[in-house]
Parts: sequence; structure tokens; C-alpha cells
Amino acid sequence: LVYVVGSTGITQELDDVGIKYLPIGVSNSLSLDSTFILSGLKDLGCDLSTVGALVFGYTSNFTYYDILLANAVLANPACLFLLEAPDVTLVTRTDLGTKMTIPCNIQKLN
Repeated sequence: LVYVVGSTGITQELDDVGIKYLPIGVSNSLSLDSTFILSGLKDLGCDLSTVGALVFGYTSNFTYYDILLANAVLANPACLFLLEAPDVTLVTRTDLGTKMTIPCNIQKLN
């Protein structure tokens, strides 16, 4: 089982090789109360210890809840943290004139 922070392009590739994943946007079902208790994890329909990989790719809809859920799945030391290949067409530039890209970390999931 994979938690994807990214786009449906990643999930299509996972479908192509028969790897199950949590739905894109699943973190939107989480909530944080005024005492910083995260709720909704029990309602995800899976045991988070069964998530074997976090795949992080491009998304323009990245949220704090994505970070919280990623942290929850990465609490399992056996869970892989994988980054999608960098997109050289979408290089972020800083106000200091430098470019930022995320290097690719390729690992086989199955």
C-alpha cells in the first residue's frame, strides 16, 4: 500500500503495475483541533502500518495535512520515502537568483 502526495500520473503508474494506494487527497479527511489532536486517521480504512511507501511528487495542492499524514506513515521504519523524478520544466527560482530542484530517489516498490 502506498501513500501518494502528488498527481494522478503517479497513481496511473501504480495501477499499471498493480500496486494499491490511498486515494489522492485522502489527507483532506483529517482534522486538527485546537489542542493539536489529529483526528480522522481511524477513518482512512487502513492500518497505517501497512503503508509500505510514501511517494512524493509534484502537486500544487500540497497541505499541512499531507505533511501530518506523511509523518504518520513514516513512523513505520520499514516505510520507504520515494521522490518522483525532478521536473526540469518546473524549476523553482529563489529571489536570490538560485534554482531549486529535488533530486530523484528511485527505488523499486515490489
